[in-house]
Amino acid sequence: MTQITEGLRSTHLSLNHRCTQKCQMCERWAWEDHPANQAREILSELEIASLLKDLKKMGLGKVTLTGGEPTIRADFINIVKHSLDEGLHVGVVTNGNLLQRKILRLEEIEAVKSKQFQISISLLGTESATHDLNAKVPGALSKARRAYTQFTKH
Repeated sequence: MTQITEGLRSTHLSLNHRCTQKCQMCERWAWEDHPANQAREILSELEIASLLKDLKKMGLGKVTLTGGEPTIRADFINIVKHSLDEGLHVGVVTNGNLLQRKILRLEEIEAVKSKQFQISISLLGTESATHDLNAKVPGALSKARRAYTQFTKH
């Protein structure tokens, strides 16, 4: 039997089941309407902060914030801060549609400007016709590109 000696290195933390897109290859957006998922958030901000502390004690080095779409949450910036305050490397998987609204607040966090923070913007095609069709949202690729451009110029 293999013994785990190094602790938990990395985890994905789903912040919600809500999304701004209805991507053809993803079923997450459909979960929002399921009766078991009627709560707006899976865990509260305080529950997440407590969980991050516990996971850090277990040796966690990186948390990747996912969803649905994690940036939908009003407390998304606070959750990023909690994660960074625990000394964790933070990844965010996003479609980029709401990211532009959050970028200025993210940039106020010094660690966001370091290698401790990373954003992954999902692209579903290189042309709007393909990306927007797959996302089922007109203008989705344009929003993702603007978010990428704005985030990388700082």
